[in-house]
Amino acid sequence: MTRLRILVCLITVATLAVPASADKASSAYKAGSRAEQQNNYDAAYQAYKQASNAKPTDPIYLAAYTRMRFYAAAEHIRRGQALRDQGKLQEALAEFQLAAEIDSSNFSGQQEIRRTAEAMRLQARQKELPPEKASSSLTKMAEEAEGPVELEATSDTPMTLRMSANTDVIYKMVGKLAGVNVLIDSDYKPQKISIDLNDVSFREALAMVALQSKTFWRAVSANTILISADNPGKRKEVEQNVMKTFYLHNVASPAELQEAANTLKGILDISRIQLTPEHRAITLRGTPDQMVLAAKLLGDIDKPKAEVV
Repeated sequence: MTRLRILVCLITVATLAVPASADKASSAYKAGSRAEQQNNYDAAYQAYKQASNAKPTDPIYLAAYTRMRFYAAAEHIRRGQALRDQGKLQEALAEFQLAAEIDSSNFSGQQEIRRTAEAMRLQARQKELPPEKASSSLTKMAEEAEGPVELEATSDTPMTLRMSANTDVIYKMVGKLAGVNVLIDSDYKPQKISIDLNDVSFREALAMVALQSKTFWRAVSANTILISADNPGKRKEVEQNVMKTFYLHNVASPAELQEAANTLKGILDISRIQLTPEHRAITLRGTPDQMVLAAKLLGDIDKPKAEVV
């Protein structure tokens, strides 16, 4: 008899636990919806995240969480850019870091963190220089470093798409709706997934497909993206690179030029370096941020030698 009572109690508890979890998810989703209507993206993000965690199999909660994660991160990036334009670099950096915490896959957030941190270092260095050197060639080189390719979709019309297919097929369909070409990394093996997109923007659609398929995308031109498996090795491999040639005016020999190249390799982890000793030049291939740091380091290295009296 006692065993029977215990069994009945356990069944009752298990039965009550499911509605409790469902009620928690529903309440959080409604709170997120109210916050979204008030354009409070941070509160909406937290609420939708709570709803999705409480009921991870619900596609509506997952879609809301994914969408708001994108919006919340984008809002912090927008705030950070506005602060940086006002010269408030420390506050801008804090906003970019919040964006990265919300959406670690957001390339723009990571890029803005590196750029702002470097701007802070350059600003600190400029304060140490005499006024006449504040606008040195080093600063000009840093300002001229090329930025990443900006993707420009030809259509901003919200899209609705429900389908089950391989990842490459879905990405190409999303790209077609936005007027964007899609390339698939040769190392990536597409997997079959199911998506349910309802009235979302192109970038939101990309974010949702990327999250579900464990992939990421990079713009390779204004109207073309590349899809790759989302892992640290592949991200490093396909991260956008630029090429830049630096001319050193105070290098006296090929050995000194090689020494400068070795310094860059050791500090910046740049492996693609080509030397042209007859022109006292170093050509580098790396990320835009590596070019900024390379300009700074070479500016420190390429200084006139002290005269011997």
